[in-house]
Amino acid sequence: MDDNLKYQTFQPHQILESLIKCYWALEVAAQEDYQKQLIIPDRCIEMIFILGNDVKRYTSKNRSIIQPREMALGQITKPLFVQPTGYVNSFTVRLYPYDFTNPISLPIKKLANKETPLNLLFGEKTSQELEQKIKQSTDTKKQ
Repeated sequence: MDDNLKYQTFQPHQILESLIKCYWALEVAAQEDYQKQLIIPDRCIEMIFILGNDVKRYTSKNRSIIQPREMALGQITKPLFVQPTGYVNSFTVRLYPYDFTNPISLPIKKLANKETPLNLLFGEKTSQELEQKIKQSTDTKKQ
C-alpha cells in the first residue's frame, strides 16, 4: 500500500446499520500529477465532506466541475471520473438509498448522477452544524 494513502472504513453503530452501510475516510498527501480516478456505481448515496483541497468531477472527457465541499452524491448509474487538485482529506457516510428520502423533500431520482450541496437538502443551519461537528472531530472514528 502507498505510504501516502490512508483509507479507512468504519461500521456504523448497530442502531444505524439499516440506514448506513459504512463510514469511510480517505487521506492522500498532495502530489504533483493526480490521475483521474474511476468511480463505479454501487447504488448507494454518499454524504461527502471534503476537508482537504478541492476535487474535480469530469462531466465530459475534457470538462470538469469542482465538487461542493459538503454534498450528497446521489446514486450513480454510470461510471464517473474524479480528480483531486491537491491534498485529499475526506470523510464520507455511505447510505442505503431507500431511507435517505425520509429526511429530505426531494425525490431520490433528482439526486442521481450529481452532487447536491447539503444545505439544499437539510437547510443552512442543520448543514452548518453537521459540517462543524465533522471538522471539529479530533479522531476519524469520532467523526
